[in-house]
Amino acid sequence: SHPSPHSACLPVPSPPQNLSVLNIDSTAVTLAWFAPRDPNGVLVGYRVHLLHRKKAEHRDLPVPLGQRRMVAEIT
Repeated sequence: SHPSPHSACLPVPSPPQNLSVLNIDSTAVTLAWFAPRDPNGVLVGYRVHLLHRKKAEHRDLPVPLGQRRMVAEIT
């Protein structure tokens, strides 16, 4: 019997730290946060979930190598 690809449990990082909103305007929001305390491996990106006018979306943001603090403008 071969293991199912869905049976593998990938380690999940702890939540990002100190999430803050730096700016909000009519077209974008700028967020800042620090890497999780327990990354449980190498972080390659973050997924930001948005709800705008009852429409759910997400943005995938890559993590520059070695960066602990992220600042992202989401449009």
